[in-house]
Amino acid sequence: AGAGWGLAGVVVRNMKSGQEFTFPCGKRVGANETVNLVMRAGAQIQVGVSLAAERLEERAIKNVMRPAAKVLHLDDHDPYKGLLLNREPPIRYDISVTTSDTKNAGTDSNVFCRMFGTKRGTASIRLSAHATKTNRLFLRGNTDTFTVFESEVGDLNRLSV
Repeated sequence: AGAGWGLAGVVVRNMKSGQEFTFPCGKRVGANETVNLVMRAGAQIQVGVSLAAERLEERAIKNVMRPAAKVLHLDDHDPYKGLLLNREPPIRYDISVTTSDTKNAGTDSNVFCRMFGTKRGTASIRLSAHATKTNRLFLRGNTDTFTVFESEVGDLNRLSV
């Protein structure tokens, strides 16, 4: 076994459309290394949805749909006019990351990901900030689930971890 985190794979589920996108990996990822994963239909990686993830979704939707404390008055020449008023509510994505079940496969490092779809890509997402549980993450043989709220990215085709 070499150094690095043993990444078995990642599953991303769009909770609005119900679509599931599977990104198998099966290799070790070194510190400060980025691995680009390609979506593979039909690949099997264990996933789950927690009660904590459902609570996060409810809270995020309430915050997005809450009326502003004060009314914004935008001038006619403002290039951003209308963008605030026509804002789409975010989509909930559940990201399940499976660590390999091999010796020294776990990691204590910060793990980031970016999602790339047919509509757009996301900025870098620090997964630990979106964890649905508070105990240690990325342990050998475990699947950790993260709930992220982002604008619609379309059909996922690539994931950078």
